[in-house]
Amino acid sequence: MTRTRIPLFLDPSSPSSSPGQTDYLFVTGKGTVFEDDKNLAMSAITDGVSNTLVMVEVENSGVNWAEPKDSSVVDFSQPVPLPPGNHPGGNMAAFADGSVRFLPKNVAPAVVRAMATKDGNENVLPP
Repeated sequence: MTRTRIPLFLDPSSPSSSPGQTDYLFVTGKGTVFEDDKNLAMSAITDGVSNTLVMVEVENSGVNWAEPKDSSVVDFSQPVPLPPGNHPGGNMAAFADGSVRFLPKNVAPAVVRAMATKDGNENVLPP
């Protein structure tokens, strides 16, 4: 593992990122963009790329950015709350269209799960 600090992988608000750590983890699980190792066409994201969560900021992830394993993921296969983040009241999150938005901590687990799916046909507007 590397201890190289790469600013791109660090949340500027993180009070204590360890050298080599990333604060941003991919969203995985059944129905997500990163469900398996297959290539995915943008057209397969039928919930809309601006509505589909692909990455979330996590406080003290403990994950090295250079790790070639699936420890750099957050499993949203089931409805779960957002993980603890570096920002008071919520997390920064990236969507499949490349946009980044702040998600408040009070987003219901069912809504987090709906935002994580690529083709669940949920009618959810991200906060």
